[in-house]
Amino acid sequence: MPLRLSNIREEIKDNSFRVIYDAENKQNEIDFFWQGTIIGEANGTITFTMKGEARSTFLRNRLGFCILHPIQECTGQECIIENVNGAVIRAIFPRYISPHPPFTDMRSIAHEVEPGVWAQVRFEGDIFETEDQRNWTEASLSGSGQGRNEDHAVCHV
Repeated sequence: MPLRLSNIREEIKDNSFRVIYDAENKQNEIDFFWQGTIIGEANGTITFTMKGEARSTFLRNRLGFCILHPIQECTGQECIIENVNGAVIRAIFPRYISPHPPFTDMRSIAHEVEPGVWAQVRFEGDIFETEDQRNWTEASLSGSGQGRNEDHAVCHV
């Protein structure tokens, strides 16, 4: 899907940053506009948000963020999942190709990126799950919104 960025604004400081931009995805009957904001804080937190508007009616699948977890670094490693119901579980990234989503109904996922350093991704606005992309010969596990929470979905059709 073609992407056109415009109106890019940057605020760069010594220990923080903010980038705001407008984005358009247009192709055939699809016309979707969104604004992205990336904020980096001094404590290491990075927040990436998008707010969008469908300017035409179209079917969608996985409209929004897609988080890729690299296979080589994550396979067999521990992760911590927070489900949308608030339950927190310890799990393992699958070693072997998983035909079904290994993690579903996620609010957040965290894993160790190097000894003693954990990264956590928190999701809002949709219900997220992780899919094993090795089913399609790609080398990652992909976390994305599934559009099942229509009251809070990014785009209603």
